[in-house]
Amino acid sequence: MSYMTFQTLTTKQKALLQIVRNGAGQNGIYALSAALDRPYRRVYDNVKLMQERGYVRLIPVERNGKKALAVTPAVTGAVMTSMNVSLPKPVTVKDLLAGLKASRPLTTCEQISLTTFFADVPATLAVRFLNGHGISLDQAADAYNRHVMPEQTDVTPFGVLGIS
Repeated sequence: MSYMTFQTLTTKQKALLQIVRNGAGQNGIYALSAALDRPYRRVYDNVKLMQERGYVRLIPVERNGKKALAVTPAVTGAVMTSMNVSLPKPVTVKDLLAGLKASRPLTTCEQISLTTFFADVPATLAVRFLNGHGISLDQAADAYNRHVMPEQTDVTPFGVLGIS
């Protein structure tokens, strides 16, 4: 089974993702095409493809009375793996994996990484990350119930990740 990784992006898509992460997408797709010196249609097609894959989000905005689509990263923070799973800068993949597997009280970085993972990572990318690291949905749900929402015991593994 193959998973969506950063390496599967073309060079032009990687450049697009980088300038989106730098904030150039806030001014819309036209601004992205100008920044990349590429035709609008090509940039638009790449943005739509990357949206489908979970790399970026399109947010309708109004600028100077005109409707536009701001392009933002799907998840914020420093990229922590080859997958598009991101966390705040002080935490790492190691923190997240330790938090998902720990039955002991978590360190601050582990707690931040777990909370961010369940709050900000889109469900499809979260499942891919878990599968790629050999963590079952039951393990993830258990970590969620123990460390993120200890007072909620009625959450099912699929409910935690927004999958029905």
